[in-house]
Amino acid sequence: MINKDFWLKRKILIIGSNGFVGTALLNFLKKMSCNVTTFSREKDESHLNYKKLNIAMSDTDIVINCAALDGNSEFKKKNSALILSENIDISSNILRIAQANKVEKIVLFSSAEIYSDAVAAPFAEGDDYNKFPDLNRDGYVLSKIFTEILAKKYEDDFGMNILILRPTNIFGPNDKKNGIIPTIYKKINENQELLIWGDGRQNRNFIFIEDLVNVIYKLIEVDAKGIFNVGSAEVLNINQLIDLMKKVLKKNCLVKYDKSINSKNRNINTDKLSKFVNYKYTPIETALKRIFYEKRT
Repeated sequence: MINKDFWLKRKILIIGSNGFVGTALLNFLKKMSCNVTTFSREKDESHLNYKKLNIAMSDTDIVINCAALDGNSEFKKKNSALILSENIDISSNILRIAQANKVEKIVLFSSAEIYSDAVAAPFAEGDDYNKFPDLNRDGYVLSKIFTEILAKKYEDDFGMNILILRPTNIFGPNDKKNGIIPTIYKKINENQELLIWGDGRQNRNFIFIEDLVNVIYKLIEVDAKGIFNVGSAEVLNINQLIDLMKKVLKKNCLVKYDKSINSKNRNINTDKLSKFVNYKYTPIETALKRIFYEKRT
């Protein structure tokens, strides 16, 4: 259970509050009538406006940053420099302003994508760029790596309390991105051909958005610091996921494979997370049924 008294005593700022994850975090706190403020691109023009961020972050206890420039694989490939530059600016401004305002705790989103293909799955937190350096990545992944490095410097130099999350594939209602589950859903629901990179046997972890929100708030309550992989222990390969979604939707589609692309296992090790948070995750099938029911109603 979430400790409501903990949250009612604190002032929280959610940056990127109009995105998929930010909205879910915000709605959760609103239900508890918490003192929460927001900062988002749509409302405030730019995440990079230093003055506005400074005003928003003054007199704040906890800052949660969900803001980042992101997109599908094609967008990331064509806009690596822009993504890298903007996301580093976002993180740099947040950390600089938080330090100046003596913010009690900062929560930053990284990604399980930071792990190199040279690492054998499941990836533990220590299997990152410090052990397997690989700078030949797209701008999005590099921006997450450099954000983590910058955050570590702020911890070392100023003693800041920073929690960094490396979530795996997040899914749930209102996910408008081109993630794997929304993509498969669209293809199956509209009976379109589905193209899979590799042979479909590559493993993935997933986490339902409601579970992610609960885990994040529990980590904050116990004052967890440092880097955490975040995802359920349930692992499916892509073929199993497709079959499960066909079953839940009671529909079918043609699946083709591009085996010229070597897509590897990218599941994570969550042993560290389990030591801090004892949580019962929603089974993927149960979560999918809820999502698809909501889409139909």
